[in-house]
Amino acid sequence: MKNMILFVAFTMLTAPIFAQDHEVQNDDIPAAVKQAFQNKYPGKAVIKWEKSGKNLEAEFKVDGTKYEAGFDYQGNWIETEYEVKMKDIPQPVKDAWKKTDYTTWKILSTKHVETPNQPNLYQYEVKKGKQTVELQFTPDGTQVSKEAK
Repeated sequence: MKNMILFVAFTMLTAPIFAQDHEVQNDDIPAAVKQAFQNKYPGKAVIKWEKSGKNLEAEFKVDGTKYEAGFDYQGNWIETEYEVKMKDIPQPVKDAWKKTDYTTWKILSTKHVETPNQPNLYQYEVKKGKQTVELQFTPDGTQVSKEAK
């Protein structure tokens, strides 16, 4: 009985680790999703597809820069993001970032994010210990989201 309890506890604790993003073969991508990608990014080739939570993510390149575009299984575009260098982030965003409670956290990445409702966002992904947070800003420095990961 004790071994069973330990097994169940171990399984519950490690399940999220194994539920992470994983690659999906092109043949397993719904036609609606493939068509939505081609409509959004004509002439671009998907390098690989990944399952990301409840959605699918296409990795592709534009002028040598890696992009990731997310779609739901019905082919609705959710977002596109790509990494940007700190020097390419608008000054109002940098100034707003300096006013957050996260400036002492390690910056894991800075990205440009496009969504149907917000076509021009800048995102900081930061980490301290085991906590990871994503903060998004408009180009004028307005913080529009904060999400713990």
